[in-house]
Amino acid sequence: MNLARFLIESRGPVNLAQRIPTLFARFGLTDEKIKRRLDELVEISQRHGASPTLAVTANILVRHPALIKELQSRGVELAIHGLVHTDYSSLSFEKQIDHLSRAQQVFMDNGVEYFGFRCPYLRYNQDTWNAVDRLGFKWESSDVIAWDVLDELEVSQSHKRAYEKLIALYSARLCKEAPALPRRIGNFIEIPVSIPDDEAVVDRLGITDPESIADLWLNIFNESYKRGHLFTIQLHHERMPFFRMALDRVLGETHRMHPGVWMPKLKDIADWFFEKERVKVVVSRCESGYRVNVDGSQKVTLLLKNGSTTLVNEAWFKDYRLVKSGDFVVLGNKRPCVGVGRRVDESTREFLRSQGFVVEEADDKGDYSVYLTSCTWETRERALEVIERAKTPIIRVWHWPGGTRSAVTVTGDIDSVTLIDFASRIFEV
Repeated sequence: MNLARFLIESRGPVNLAQRIPTLFARFGLTDEKIKRRLDELVEISQRHGASPTLAVTANILVRHPALIKELQSRGVELAIHGLVHTDYSSLSFEKQIDHLSRAQQVFMDNGVEYFGFRCPYLRYNQDTWNAVDRLGFKWESSDVIAWDVLDELEVSQSHKRAYEKLIALYSARLCKEAPALPRRIGNFIEIPVSIPDDEAVVDRLGITDPESIADLWLNIFNESYKRGHLFTIQLHHERMPFFRMALDRVLGETHRMHPGVWMPKLKDIADWFFEKERVKVVVSRCESGYRVNVDGSQKVTLLLKNGSTTLVNEAWFKDYRLVKSGDFVVLGNKRPCVGVGRRVDESTREFLRSQGFVVEEADDKGDYSVYLTSCTWETRERALEVIERAKTPIIRVWHWPGGTRSAVTVTGDIDSVTLIDFASRIFEV
């Protein structure tokens, strides 16, 4: 699928006609306008201790190598955004292998380091994941999480329909149904993208007031913090005039939170989730309670809820306390794990482990702080509620390192630098 077909299918003729004049405001015949936008994006991010990850199509790297290499020299992580800007969900496995391997060669020939891949239009299929796995990428980031914000927005029904069409086009998962957390797929980490992103806000929902945009993104950040999840700020540089306030305010807000917020590049997220997989928690009975031994990472965030230990620990978030040791005793006669019966299916067990709980199979409740006799994928959220309501000790390995509560990462795509680049996309497949 090339640009023309995508725009017609995803936007409809009216929305498409309205967008055409904006292209002349966002792009120029040279790269000067986009360079200024990219400078803003990098400067605001790095001023707050973050550095963006930008996915670049290989043909843009060929046309504008100096611009891309300058970004790399400034500490920006660069990733592959395809050989050209086309819909990879419509390509066969063999064609995707061809595209991505040729893109990898372009990056290597130009001395540009890459670790990950993001699909154009955030559209992928199983063959995409298989190709990413085969070609050795460390991360992929095309899975979309839609935050529940529509009810709070004062926008027209036509704008809401346009946004809902985008959700369907991306095959987005709703945040109330899926955690905004990275997950392992084969040998790579899939890192979700958050919407409404810049395109959804401006071109779908029709919100162009910087204050309103900032408020919207702050609401998403606050919700992600409450859940302890990831807010992936997807921001295309050409829309920086609308979003500079929102980016500045969200990143500024991270410094006011306690516990803190981690602000990694996408490579850092992948590295951490691979490292976290090596963390092993062993719980064993001892005279005064249960000894907990944690091994595999010095950066792990280890939490205890509703219990006391032989060590000094500190308040963290709500009922959870931060334990700063990998070897300690939870006092009392309750095993601080989640016991599960045989009728709890493996997908649910894996989900609970992904939430950081120590899950052990047992025939009966015994001394377990929480015991689930049966649970399925459909009732997993209810199981989480049971665990959170429990008044007995529970240990948990949190999602993020260094005692942080949630994570925010800044990312975007470079698929056009000039008007000529954008127009060329009509012919790219």
